[in-house]
Amino acid sequence: TTTISSSGSNVTLTEASNNFGGAVSITGVDVTLVDANAIDLGASTVTGDYVVTATAGGGITDSGVLNITGTSTFTAAGGQSILLNESSIFTGAVTFASGGTLVGVSITDSTDFDLQALTLSGNLLVASGGSITQSGNLTIGGASSFTTSTTDKTITLSVPTLTNAFTGAFTLSSTGENAHVTIDNGTTAIVITSASVGGNLTLTSGAAAGITDSGSTDSGIVTVGGNLVATTNANNGVINMVTLAVDGSISLTTNGTGNATIVNDAGLVFATSTIGGNLIATANTLNIADSGTLRVTGVTNIYLGTNPVLSVSGATTATDIYGLTITLDTANNLFTGGITLHYDNVLPPDNGDIDLARQVTFAELDFAIDQNITKIYGSYEEMQDDIFWMYKLFRDSFPEQEQFLEVVRQPQSNQVKLRKIKANTNKNNASEGKEL
Repeated sequence: TTTISSSGSNVTLTEASNNFGGAVSITGVDVTLVDANAIDLGASTVTGDYVVTATAGGGITDSGVLNITGTSTFTAAGGQSILLNESSIFTGAVTFASGGTLVGVSITDSTDFDLQALTLSGNLLVASGGSITQSGNLTIGGASSFTTSTTDKTITLSVPTLTNAFTGAFTLSSTGENAHVTIDNGTTAIVITSASVGGNLTLTSGAAAGITDSGSTDSGIVTVGGNLVATTNANNGVINMVTLAVDGSISLTTNGTGNATIVNDAGLVFATSTIGGNLIATANTLNIADSGTLRVTGVTNIYLGTNPVLSVSGATTATDIYGLTITLDTANNLFTGGITLHYDNVLPPDNGDIDLARQVTFAELDFAIDQNITKIYGSYEEMQDDIFWMYKLFRDSFPEQEQFLEVVRQPQSNQVKLRKIKANTNKNNASEGKEL
């Protein structure tokens, strides 16, 4: 290891043939370090500027906290990375550079961190105890991860005069209701692998591939404590986010004929949205509503529940069998290509068995699960919720091709029994059934 203390003076170690095998810890004013190979930075306090160069054969790492008052410049050889993962304090601007192509950068700063212009062929990881901003163009070939560890600190990677091109997927993390995240990725697609954003999440892309998420809950969920605003502003860009957990409202804008597909875990509130193509929106549970004007040029399909049975075209409001609602009736809403609501409520209108049940004025309905048998008597209107519940229970329990609904008129006048049977003929052609 190398330890140099020069609290009132500069430290300048710039010979190209320097070779520090262990960590280098320095206390000084302006500090300049050159290493012919990789260099490991030990705990250091620099009251001026800090310049570190690894000329060949390795990158730059740290094994101690760096407390740098002035600017910091880290230059690694081509094909190398700069990995500074200690919880350091960089008061001034931090610049990452390379004599060739810099592969990856990882940095942890206990305070606010501002990204200078940076081009990487690999990954970028920034963890900050403050907010994260940018003051230069960012071109990142690999994945990007941004984390703020202090409550209500923001991540803002959107400056009108700058251009970003994050080619890989994003991982985002912020805490607190005011911990907003804003990303403008220029004409490059935005892919969110996973996100946990305490505040609002605002995404903008001008790529045809638009804005998407991982599409798998195994990979990650896009959790947003506030509102989600997703915009494609060029190339008929699409929005396809199907692993959402947004607590606030969702505003969608697509360019040209761009389609939008979203799935939210619980409830769905549309803020003002304009979709040039088709809209497919699903709330796995809870209600669907709008708080702003919703305009869709293409076809609109709204799904309440994970496997709704009923489809109603032309309606903008509905209530399902559980009392959950779809309400898309804000003034000036416009569904140019037509709207269809999908939800659980009644059976398909062409079901002859249910038509039979509707014809009787009084009926007996048997529910039988194992040995527990419940008999319900009444008119069809009085029993229809029970009939629908039974239909849904078996529809969800058994594959559709192995089930049928049977209504049997009993010898007694005006009595019917409804039975649901799953047939299994896979065992020596013997039929097995289960009756409700």
